Amino acid sequence: GGAPMAFGAGNRIRADGSFVLPNVAPGAYTLTATNGGPGGRGGGGGEIEMGTLPVTVAGDDVTGVTVVTGRGATITGAVVAAQGSSATLARSGLQVTAQMAGGAFGGFPGLGGGGGGFGGRNVGEDGAFTITNLFGSRLVRLNGLSQEWMLESVILDGRDVTDRPVEFATNAEITGARIV
Repeated sequence: GGAPMAFGAGNRIRADGSFVLPNVAPGAYTLTATNGGPGGRGGGGGEIEMGTLPVTVAGDDVTGVTVVTGRGATITGAVVAAQGSSATLARSGLQVTAQMAGGAFGGFPGLGGGGGGFGGRNVGEDGAFTITNLFGSRLVRLNGLSQEWMLESVILDGRDVTDRPVEFATNAEITGARIV
């Protein structure tokens, strides 16, 4: 694929869903459409819809392109101390993040916990957390642990995904996540 490109406000989607991107040089691209989120058409925050589609421009106009959008995945779960631990895990200041994996383009504000997933969602005093608007391949991380503690595992859907990218499907709801 080609390098990520952002198109300016002059290339917004029309009310009928059509769009025009003029003067696109020949090459392979990933067309990305978003709706909602911070400053988006769907409101000033909250849920985002996004869709991507590989497109090849060979010199002639490309027509009949349809990008289907969907809302991002959601993870809900808890940060817990390892079984058998006698120490109390202080959860204030902890954040769960879902960072873009492999240096992928993540310049969409609000996706995966803010700023392309580099911000985080604070963990509640009971250890509960929720991250929304997850798209693409991401690494789930825990930030803010004191030096006395060490991350043991990140469990999603019964799989240990510690330091492994997870591909988040559109509309997915992952519940019961555990960060130990």
